[in-house]
Amino acid sequence: YMRQTAEQLEQKLFDPPNVSGWDGDKRWINTTTLPSRNIFTDSVIEGERSNGSELTFQIDLVDYARTFPESESAVALVNDVAKIFIQFPLSEKRIEYLLETLLDGAEVYDWSTFDPLAENRLKLFFKALMRLSEYQLS
Repeated sequence: YMRQTAEQLEQKLFDPPNVSGWDGDKRWINTTTLPSRNIFTDSVIEGERSNGSELTFQIDLVDYARTFPESESAVALVNDVAKIFIQFPLSEKRIEYLLETLLDGAEVYDWSTFDPLAENRLKLFFKALMRLSEYQLS
């Protein structure tokens, strides 16, 4: 799956176009590769390919969230995850968007990784995070 996806993203594993590797800057993101990148990240988050078949690996987003020291604070969790996944500071508007996505209509004080809805909320959050232009350029 990873090999096939890398080829679709025009970055064939172990076969760069020349000795300096793939073109830098923003050339590797285009109207073909961006939707494929989104499909790939959605698949990793959901644990299944776009055709519905399961991946051979699963990411436990709740367990991952709990590795952060303040995982029970929605605000802290959003900020901490964003610092890892994005190479530069996000605007307040972007952080607010990610927080609203994580909460999925709940109040900030209602967030808990122990809530039965936490897994689905984390999936929505990570999908939103990975679709940000800032993530694509990180």
